[in-house]
Order: sequence, then structure tokens, then C-alpha cells
Amino acid sequence: MAVRVLFVTPTWHTHFFNLVPLAWSLQTAGHDVRVACEPELVDTVTRSGLTAVPVGSDEPIRDRARRAEEDGTLPPLDMGRLAGALGGATSTAPKPSGSGGQAGGAIGDPRAKLSWEDMVWLYETVAVPRARIANDTLFDDLVAFSRSWRPRLVVWDALTLAGPVAAGAVGAAHARVTFTVDLSFQLRSGFLWTMAQQPPERRRDPLAEWLGSWTEKFGYEYSETLVNAHATIDQFPPSFGGDYGASHLNLRYVPYNGPAVIPDWLNEPPPAPRVLMTLGVSMSDWQELQVMSIERVQEVLDSVAGLDMELVLTLPTAFREKLDRVPRNTRIVEFAPFHAVLPTCAAMIHHGGAGTFYNALLAGTPQLLITKVPDALHKRAYLAETGAGLSIPPDEVTGPKVRESLARLLDDPSFRAGAERIRREVLDQPTPNGLVPELERLAARHGPA
Repeated sequence: MAVRVLFVTPTWHTHFFNLVPLAWSLQTAGHDVRVACEPELVDTVTRSGLTAVPVGSDEPIRDRARRAEEDGTLPPLDMGRLAGALGGATSTAPKPSGSGGQAGGAIGDPRAKLSWEDMVWLYETVAVPRARIANDTLFDDLVAFSRSWRPRLVVWDALTLAGPVAAGAVGAAHARVTFTVDLSFQLRSGFLWTMAQQPPERRRDPLAEWLGSWTEKFGYEYSETLVNAHATIDQFPPSFGGDYGASHLNLRYVPYNGPAVIPDWLNEPPPAPRVLMTLGVSMSDWQELQVMSIERVQEVLDSVAGLDMELVLTLPTAFREKLDRVPRNTRIVEFAPFHAVLPTCAAMIHHGGAGTFYNALLAGTPQLLITKVPDALHKRAYLAETGAGLSIPPDEVTGPKVRESLARLLDDPSFRAGAERIRREVLDQPTPNGLVPELERLAARHGPA
């Protein structure tokens, strides 16, 4: 029986791209699919061939974030403390005992590495203020649309907590889609366990307070199912994220990078081993995630100029114009369709974004990671443990260090072997088409009669 499925995406293109193959699989299986998004993402959604439902504010999310920073409601992000706290959070997380997401045994000692004060700080200063920027303008419109359209299943990106609130308002089943190791689940499990150990006067839950104010408005009580979902869909290989119980569904990553045209240079064999280098949107859109200045990029290009390789660097035109020199072994492009370019590459240098990391794992491409993303510690450790790549902390990047690491990736076949092992693991996971029956059962089990 065909059901109505509502996808809810944040305004970041790469997060929406992460949902597209699954949305299309449900649609081609005969289900009625809609994508709820803010107005600034509507064109991106419709270009994918899916049907958009505009919800929320017309004000771009970056403008809202800047305004919140200026008025003090969005505290500055301390990336060092955040990375350290998230590294500790994964050691505190009790595993779920089943689909309800209740705490069972512990991953390590749940009392170790992360204090109650750090946990409250993570929610109060980092998670909730940023979640409010992305979600507070969505709730009213999203619930109104859901009450009108009556979806049976809501699939939401892990950043769009307005999705499960809307699902709860209409009694729909809902599944969240992660874009990294399941930090949210692990932190939440550890937080609830640790909160229970505190005296009553010290217990406070910023996330439940915020979401509870919205569920009360829409006529029902907050529950942990809102943040844990009825199921969690994870596109990383099991060796990266681990097993979080029966409600954790693995899914093979299928690349969608937006509209793409194969460039002429990609039709010819590379003259030397090809290396793709990308710094993502951090170069222009989110300065707090920027891993290299344009001066550092120039230093890297000069340092690797003598290597026998073809370097393909994606760089916005505004930044390309600031370079003094482009070595002969370097090709600079505005955009490269990763799913088409990476299979031709011997290595990749990148900033650690989820879509970039997914594409490299799928292609079996050895990686050099230079990243400030919140899950940097996990990605760096994963590459080291699997032998699939190397990493350099952003504050330690120099041209010679990049050259040394890149030469190792190109010369040592063990890195390719490690990347190939992960690729095989990725390909062993269910495709989006293969996951559709699971989601149909989820809708039948938890959705409205």
C-alpha cells in the first residue's frame, strides 16, 4: 500500500543531498514523497526531481546565525572544547537494549571522561542554541502541513528536530538519518545516565526543556522517542559507527552531489596519479570550519609542485584569483562531481565534510584529512585504525607536511588496500531500494492506523 512520506531537511545542501537517493527509492516504489525545507533550499530540492514544501522563514539561515551571534543568543563555538567533549561523549554512551533507545550496558565506563558540567555545556551552549537557529522557524509551518497532509512516515536529517515534533503531532512513524558517527545518540544516552546520578537540585535538561515547550504547544508530552526516533538510518560502514541496537538501520551510501556535468578533462586518462583536493564550503561560507587560509593553500601548492601527480583543486573563483601561482601539475576547477572524479584518483585531500568523506569511502580512495568538523577526532582515528589514510591537525598544517603525507599515500600501497577494505564493507550494506521494505514495516508498526 502506498503511504505518504515526508522528508525534513536542514538548509545545508550537503545534508539534503544525503537524503535524495532514499527519497527517490521510496518514490519509485510507489510512495508519495514530499520534502519540507526552508524557502532558500526549494530550488535545490526541485532540481533533484523531488517535490518541495516550503516551511519556515524566508530569512537565510546564515543571516539568522549572524544576527544571533550579534545579539548574544548564539554563543561563539569553541571548536577545541567541542572536539574534546565529543571525543569524551562517545566513551560515556550506554548502548540501547532495543528499539526504544533505553540504556543497557555501557560503552566503556559511563562515568569516565565527560563531566556533568561538560554535558550541560554541550547542550546549553552548543547543541540547543544551534538547533534553535535551524528549527524554531520550522515548527509551526511543519506541524500545520503535517496535520493537513497526514504523512504516515517522517524521515528527518539528524539536525532537523522539528521533524519528529511534527511526526508526534500527527502520530506518524519517524526515522532520523545521521551524517556522522551517532554522536547525538551516544551523548544523549550518557547525559540521561549521568543526570540520574545527580541530586535533584542539579538536574536540568536543556534539550527536553526546549522541545517540551513545542510539544506542549501542539498538545502532547515530550518523550525521548523524539530524539532517538523509531529508527536511525546510518550510511557509514558498521566499522565506523558501531552497533546501537535493533533500531539502527545500515544503508549503503549512494552519491548524489547535485546537478553535474562530466568535464572534458575527465574523459582522458590522467597524465600522472590524480589527487583531488577540496576544502568545501568552509572556504567561503563557514569561517569557523576553515582549515586553510589562501596563503596556506598557496604554500601547499608550491610544496607539492614537484610531485609526479595531477592535482585537481576545487576552489571558488574569488579565492583562485588571490593565488599568486598555479603549478603546472595543478588543475583548479570551481566544482568537481566527486562520484565521477574519485574513481580516477590515487588519493584525496579534504576538509572532512560528511558528503566528501562518504564519497571517498565509497570510491576506496586513500585520504589525507585536514579538518575542524565536530567529529574530526573520530574520522582521524578511523583512518588511522583502518589504514585508509592520514590526517594533519589544521593548526599543524604546513606545505612540507602535506607533501610528506601525500607522498606516503601515493607511494605506500597499504593505504589503497585499507581504503579498499572499507569500500567492500560499504558495498555490503543494503541499497536505498533494499531499505524500502524496512521503512514500510516501520510505517505500518508505528504510524497511524
